[in-house]
Amino acid sequence: MVDEYTRIYNPYAKYEKKPKGKAAARKRSMEALDEKLTRIGGKRRSRRSEDMQIEEYRNLMEESRKKMLEALNVSFHRQFEEGILTETAYHILVGVVNTTADKELHMIHSSHLKKYWHIHGVFPWIRLNIIKKLGLDAPPDLPPEPKTG
Repeated sequence: MVDEYTRIYNPYAKYEKKPKGKAAARKRSMEALDEKLTRIGGKRRSRRSEDMQIEEYRNLMEESRKKMLEALNVSFHRQFEEGILTETAYHILVGVVNTTADKELHMIHSSHLKKYWHIHGVFPWIRLNIIKKLGLDAPPDLPPEPKTG
């Protein structure tokens, strides 16, 4: 009797939106899993346990991301020590890794390095001269003309 008078009903139950597409399929599969577990005497999955699993997954992803960025940092340092990387390249790469490490769940992408990417030497100079001789417009991605001294 007390249970009958103290029961709390959700006044918004009839207004709840039903999930569509992938969300609906996921919900149906979770409900089917709950039903099977209940039939065989297992525990029912609660919404809280799903949230905990998502949070645990997020923490694992963040930890693995940080370890990978740390490994990249060590790799860049070894390449610098062996003379494969110049000092400027080393500082640029380490700076990009440290900046990316500060952002949660972000990874390094080639677009982060594109603004530092400059090709030096004779080949860009030759290409620029050929483009000028043929009367074509120089594409904007070419480096500036080398200074003649």
